[in-house]
Amino acid sequence: MSIWTQAQYEQFSGAIQKSSVKLAFNVLFYTGMRSGELPAFTSADIHKITKSALDKEIKRIAAKMGLPIIRVHDLRHSHASMLIEMGFAPLEIAYRLGHESVKTTLDTYSHLYPDKDQHLADRLNQFRRAVLPTEENS
Repeated sequence: MSIWTQAQYEQFSGAIQKSSVKLAFNVLFYTGMRSGELPAFTSADIHKITKSALDKEIKRIAAKMGLPIIRVHDLRHSHASMLIEMGFAPLEIAYRLGHESVKTTLDTYSHLYPDKDQHLADRLNQFRRAVLPTEENS
């Protein structure tokens, strides 16, 4: 599964020329909405942005910007990952995504940002330094 971080998404979004396409992608990324739900939610302009048009645009612009190529549906996964990064509880994320079970959210949508391993190691090192006596005190 490939996802984009918020920074990668903003880089992608900044390269979109057509306002209705930008609106569609912003709605998908920042709400976590399923791409199939988009036509029922959006204005008449977006009804002309079919799923296949969004698929073509995401590939074209991602390649142009040097970003990993992801599927339109991966914006939903990216949204869930952004919420995890922001510290929201799995139950909150499950409710937002419309899942009946937190298990679905955790099993399917819990992707960590690429820097999470390093972030975790840094936090553990900070904790270790805080609880271990310094060499001067021993």
